[in-house]
Amino acid sequence: MKNNTLKKDFVWNTLGSLIHAFNSLFFLIIVTRINGLENSGIFSYAFTISNIFLIVATFGGRNYQITDIKKEFSDNVYKNFRYLTTIISLILFALLFLLFKYSIYKYLIIIFLIIIRSFESLSDVYFGIFQKNNKLYLVGISLFFKNFLALIAFIITDCIFKNLYISLICWGLINLLFLIFFDIFKSKKISREKFKFEKNYKRIFSKTLYFFLFNFIYIFIFNIPRYFIDFYLSDELQGIYGIIVMPATMTALLSQFILQPFAVKLSELNKNNISDFKKQTKKILKYTIYISVFCLLLAYLFGIPVLNLIYNLNLSNYKYYLLLVMLGSSFYALNNLLNLIYTIKRKTKFQFIIYFISTILSLLIASFLVSRYSLLGGVISYLLTMFIIFVLYMIRFKKVINTSYHK
Repeated sequence: MKNNTLKKDFVWNTLGSLIHAFNSLFFLIIVTRINGLENSGIFSYAFTISNIFLIVATFGGRNYQITDIKKEFSDNVYKNFRYLTTIISLILFALLFLLFKYSIYKYLIIIFLIIIRSFESLSDVYFGIFQKNNKLYLVGISLFFKNFLALIAFIITDCIFKNLYISLICWGLINLLFLIFFDIFKSKKISREKFKFEKNYKRIFSKTLYFFLFNFIYIFIFNIPRYFIDFYLSDELQGIYGIIVMPATMTALLSQFILQPFAVKLSELNKNNISDFKKQTKKILKYTIYISVFCLLLAYLFGIPVLNLIYNLNLSNYKYYLLLVMLGSSFYALNNLLNLIYTIKRKTKFQFIIYFISTILSLLIASFLVSRYSLLGGVISYLLTMFIIFVLYMIRFKKVINTSYHK
């Protein structure tokens, strides 16, 4: 029975994770081919902003929730807190972007995508409940059908109306329906806690604050080149950067989802058997390196021809840009694993220091390189930033991995 559950978890989580990771690519292809390169640049930038919103809205994310072995907080507390952080974030982001000199069209695209991600933020807390109760397959089922149907709806509406507003509204409605009729509905059968409005969030806020800060800074750092490209260059070059960086983004996202099934297991090993924890960690680290090298080889052999075909563009001059970005994504994938290890070990303050230092360095590097070397500068700054974070992580890796579990 247990083996069947593990098999089901693996199959559905893989399917759901794959389509979720690749959906951003599919959406970008659709927008580029139907709505043009300029719209592609706007959509790519807006999607990046919505990713930052998602980090703010989830405030620490699912990692803290599913690695809460000591059960410091109930499911009800996690749910209440997530609704609160999502609503506050939605209001703050809507007001914040009024300060930027965007066109109404660009502003509305950003807002629509942020609303869509707000539904994802709420779904994520229910995914945490599924995963903690050894029902990871429910996460995979939700991700698979939600993303598949959203993609089909987006293609159909954009082909018919050639209007991003209508397509994004359809995408949002599907996310909302799955949130209500699948994620919330299924969670009620697993978690029997009665709904109760929590008044005091001070403790969970303080516990998850550093997780939020380093996750926020990390996603911010990942996209720093985009901000300077948006400032210095055109929407068309933003579109090209979005296309080149998309394979790396998918690799990075995929690495996060691949790691999710190991989160609970590693947390339990850290509590019960530190020797096995270290062995498992080193094994995952080794396989992450193998996969990264394989992806880099694929990008060298087939990357540009495939991108030319699917986007109907000539990107032959950007081959080495792609390879530099893919090398950066290899460090990103390794950093995701190190992030999980440090999270399990509850070394949040040190992670915050890592990301704070990296942010300052990345802003200086990206500003200098993009202003002087255009798109190539953005690509190099991305690679250097991911490498800097990796080096900072490795400074204390041996000491952290040997840290014993504290009750």
